[in-house]
Amino acid sequence: MSKRPHDGDGHEPITKRSKPADTLGHLAANADELIECMQMLKAQGNGANTALKQRLSKLSQKILPSITDLAHEEEDREESLESLRPEVPVLTAWTPSEVARQLPPVPPILNSAIERASFTHAGMVADKDDQSYEQLEWLGDAYLYLIATAFIFLTFPRLKHGDMCQMREVLVRNATLKEYSVHYGFDKRAIFPTEYGLGGRQGGSKASSKERAKALGDIFEAHVAAIILSDPIQGVAKTTSWLKRLWSTTIAEQIRKQKWQGKQTQSLVIPTMASSSVEPTAQPQKSQRGSAKDALSAELVLQEPRVQIEYRSMDEGRPQKRDPLTKLKLFTQGAFLIGYGETVQLGIGVAKKKTEANERAAENALENKRLINVYREKKQHIMESRRIAQEGASKGLDF
Repeated sequence: MSKRPHDGDGHEPITKRSKPADTLGHLAANADELIECMQMLKAQGNGANTALKQRLSKLSQKILPSITDLAHEEEDREESLESLRPEVPVLTAWTPSEVARQLPPVPPILNSAIERASFTHAGMVADKDDQSYEQLEWLGDAYLYLIATAFIFLTFPRLKHGDMCQMREVLVRNATLKEYSVHYGFDKRAIFPTEYGLGGRQGGSKASSKERAKALGDIFEAHVAAIILSDPIQGVAKTTSWLKRLWSTTIAEQIRKQKWQGKQTQSLVIPTMASSSVEPTAQPQKSQRGSAKDALSAELVLQEPRVQIEYRSMDEGRPQKRDPLTKLKLFTQGAFLIGYGETVQLGIGVAKKKTEANERAAENALENKRLINVYREKKQHIMESRRIAQEGASKGLDF
C-alpha cells in the first residue's frame, strides 16, 4: 500500500486555499460538464448507469475543493462581520464603591481630523465645508443627555421627576462641562477667534465669561461625539464608562446617601435603551397608608376642646438654605400643636416646596414617639371622659 506523501519534517503538507477568483474560474471551467451530468442523472434517476456514476465521481473530485473553498470563504466573511459589530454597553446604577476619587483620564479620539474639528470654532475652519465643534456638540449633547438620564434613572429610581431633571441639569449644564474642559486642558487646545482670548480682540470685541463658558461646554460635548464617531466598535462603551466615573465625582454625596439593597435590579443599554428582563423592586406602600400629615392629625386633633396642627414657616430671621447640589432655595417648615392652652413644636422639615416640607415636618413629628405619646394620651383621656359622661347621661334618662 502506498503511503501518503509527507514533507521532510514528517508533517502532512498544508493545502493552500485558492483565491476567490481562482475558485470561481475553476468551477466555471467545469460548469458545462456538471450541467450535462446533472441532466443525465435527472433522466436516469436511481437507475443511473455505471459510466455516469464514474463520470460524476471524477467530476466531484475535481470541483469539490473549489466548493469547499467557497464555503470557507463565507465563514470567514461572517467572522469578519461579527468582529465589526459595535460593543453595546450595559449601564448599571452607581454604587458608593464606584465613586471616583479623582477625574478619570479621557478616552482617546482615534481620528485626527475629527479630533481637530472637536476643538475648532466655526469661525476658524479653513474651508466652509470643514466640520467645527458646532456640528459635533449637537451629537455629543444628545449622548450626554441620554446617558445621564439612564444613570440617574437606574441609581435613583424613586426620585421625583422634578428632582431627576434637576440632577441631570447639574451633570450636563455648561458650568459643569466647562469645569471638565478646563481640567482636561481643552481650553488650551481650543482653536478660537481672537475675541475668546483673555485680552480679547485688539481694539475690538471680547467674549464674555458666559460666552467663553458656553464655548468650552460645547467643546466638551463635541469631544464626547468625537470619541464615539472615531471608534465605531468601542466608542460608546468607552464613553459611557468614562462618563460614569466622571459624573460620580460631581454627585458623590447623593450617590453615597442613596439607600442600597445590595442587589441591582435593572440595567439599560445605549443607544437602544432596552430594559433588562429582571423584575424591578416592589413599589413602596406609602401611598396606601396616606400622608404623614393625615396620620399626625388622626393621632392628635380634637374638635372639642379644639386641638389642631398648624404648619408654619421657620425661614424668617434665618440664613437662606439652598440645596447643595442644585443651589435652589429650600423651605423650612415646622409642625406645631395648638391646644390645651399651649403651642408646641412637634417636628421640622426641609424641602424644595413648602408642601413637601410640611409633609417632612409631619414625618419628623411622628418619629418623636415620646412627645407624640404625651398628647395622644391627653386626647385619649378626654375621649374616655366624654364617653363616661355620655353613658352617665344616658342612665339618668332611664325610668
